[in-house]
Amino acid sequence: MQSKFSALPIFQSPNPKTFTPHFVLQFAASISSLKVVWRKDPKLDQAIENDKKWRLCARVIREVLNEPGQVIPLRYFEKRRERLRLPIKIETFIAQNPGLFDTYKDRIRPKSDLVTFIRPSDRLNRFLEEEQAIYEKNEPLIVEKLCKLLMMAKNNIVSADKLIEAKREFGFPNDFLVKLIPKYPEYFKLHGSPGEGQSYLELVNRESEFSKSVIEKRADDESKLTGIRIRPAFVWKLPPGFFIKKEMREWVRDWNELPYVSPYDDISGLTPNSPEMEKRMVGVFHELLSLSIHKRIPVPILGKFCDEYIFSNAFSSVFTRHSGIFYMSLKGGIKTAVLREAYKGEELVDCDPILEIKNKFIELINEGHEERDQRLRVKRDMIQKDMELMADRNKELGFDKHMAYINFRRLMLFPLIPSVHLLTSKNLPLSILRHQISRPCQNDILLSPFAQLQNQCMAKRISRVPFRLEERSGKSHCPKPVSTHDFHNKIKPVVAIYESLGLSRPDLISVLLAQPTLIPRTTINDDKIEYIR
Repeated sequence: MQSKFSALPIFQSPNPKTFTPHFVLQFAASISSLKVVWRKDPKLDQAIENDKKWRLCARVIREVLNEPGQVIPLRYFEKRRERLRLPIKIETFIAQNPGLFDTYKDRIRPKSDLVTFIRPSDRLNRFLEEEQAIYEKNEPLIVEKLCKLLMMAKNNIVSADKLIEAKREFGFPNDFLVKLIPKYPEYFKLHGSPGEGQSYLELVNRESEFSKSVIEKRADDESKLTGIRIRPAFVWKLPPGFFIKKEMREWVRDWNELPYVSPYDDISGLTPNSPEMEKRMVGVFHELLSLSIHKRIPVPILGKFCDEYIFSNAFSSVFTRHSGIFYMSLKGGIKTAVLREAYKGEELVDCDPILEIKNKFIELINEGHEERDQRLRVKRDMIQKDMELMADRNKELGFDKHMAYINFRRLMLFPLIPSVHLLTSKNLPLSILRHQISRPCQNDILLSPFAQLQNQCMAKRISRVPFRLEERSGKSHCPKPVSTHDFHNKIKPVVAIYESLGLSRPDLISVLLAQPTLIPRTTINDDKIEYIR
């Protein structure tokens, strides 16, 4: 079947760079009329999701390393959670990821109270030294990437501030403008001071060995292997179950037959909105993604280089129109352009040497997780042994759960006696006190004066008494075990009461386990026993 472009002059003209205005309008119309429905690729989305945890840890670490002296008070750091997009408290994060930070006590100002500070751990400092060694080992690769980025740009100049924003995508070290650029004056020249918005990095000398794209290198390698000249072409790869309409398939076939335009070639002779300009723009995106360490770049970062690489304002439509070459991921609420051919399922086919840093960082995180899990296993085993010992002891002594529960309630009321005396001094009827102490209570309080008095006695924890009053309807309720109340406000003070009375840990476990809803748990930072519902 003859395609829609087969009769156009470009397929017959010996000079493919000359276009008539009529053809330009036809090609632009053909592009705008083709609609490609976006479809989710779960495996590529999962590849992005897999990096979520270590990226969060990296953000927190960078925040600490950027502080003067690489130390920061914990309470100050807690205020930055929203900016770091950290869903948990900093203290919880440190406990969940041991080995990243050390905590210590110090004063912010002389004669002030001691507060908790955090600093990088020795293990993290060793990792940072390994990271620097990996950057130094791969310095020629980093220089080549920088040269390629500048060679693709208009006038071989790119904003230095934009390169800083994209440094982690291409695997550049944090100080590459300060330490790396001055070492290679034969390649680079820095204009202005970075950070002021008017600094630019210029390529002084174009190396011919850097002017071949990934697609051209692949074609050369295949030609050497087969002995047949292979034409450079994009790899069109659709995931299983993904189909495009017949009209789009014909358009893709004819578009692939167009001559390949290298992103390093001079484009002064190309017409905007022409087929070759479209081919060149796809080639630039392909090369940028190939130079990135994860073979994917967030679209907002690519959009920063519209002026340097001559992208149109609607450049992101390229990723959906050429869905066999790219994939537009919406994971995490951020559009990310992914190079399909670089992935096999969730894994990269060829890993960038700079990714060794990521692998070592993940090892560091996993090492801390294993140590934490080991400590928790030891504590769980200790509690299990105590429970087994107490079970045997209860059988020998004929343990009475009902009496244990009564004693449990009495011990809870023991520290509240001063508060009860305060209430009696207000001339409240004894019956009201009896209801408050001995009856299960409901949110509905019998007398408003009593409720007001409860608020006045908050400092003495009267409002935290874990019992309930009767409803106004007069219906009685069975006493609820203490575990039905908030853990931190109820159970932990009760445990403290037992410990203050000098009860042994086995006795404490026996009494608390008299109610089946109480489950023992150990903390991470100390050896005290806590209980949760």
